[in-house]
Amino acid sequence: MNVLGSATEKADTRQWFTLPAQIHVARLFLPPGKQNIQLLFRDGYGNIIGEYVFEDIQIRRGERIFLHYRTAK
Repeated sequence: MNVLGSATEKADTRQWFTLPAQIHVARLFLPPGKQNIQLLFRDGYGNIIGEYVFEDIQIRRGERIFLHYRTAK
């Protein structure tokens, strides 16, 4: 029974279409204080096609901050 079950086992791929096509990560070292962090989105030719600004992000010395932005473009 176990051999038959192992031979017919298949991964459940029904929800894989919800995974992102790309993931981009950036690491910045910024001075302490309030910062506005601007994301610029570029196309394959380097043209700016969009932007997003994280406003008034408080940076403290030695602290890690994680910002998240999701787009479907």
